Amino acid sequence: MTWIDSFSTIDHLWSIVPLHSYLDATDNEICDDVIYAFSPDRSRMKLEDAQKSYLYAYPGDDYVDLLGLDDYMDVGVTWNRKSISEQQQDFVTVMRTLALVGVLHQQAGELNDTHDLWKFIATKRYLHM
Repeated sequence: MTWIDSFSTIDHLWSIVPLHSYLDATDNEICDDVIYAFSPDRSRMKLEDAQKSYLYAYPGDDYVDLLGLDDYMDVGVTWNRKSISEQQQDFVTVMRTLALVGVLHQQAGELNDTHDLWKFIATKRYLHM
């Protein structure tokens, strides 16, 4: 498992490709079933070009089994200065982008990590897609 943050370079991400090849080798007895997830953090995405922004540093379908997303910024956290309504719109945009990218790449998509989403949905009647 690796975390790519805003200080990482594309070279750092590509450094895991040999690990992928090693773990997937048919004669490798260390790991039988490894699933590789691509899960960027929402805070680095530009919603004006959400699909391109999401796919930044995407290593390709040969290396990824699952598309994911970490979104802490659109679920009512205090440091997001946008209104609740704007956060809701951004969250829906991001989830639709994830779904679209999943269809285009024939991959399952999931919201991997977030901040108190269910509490926020219950208290704010947040999610109306």
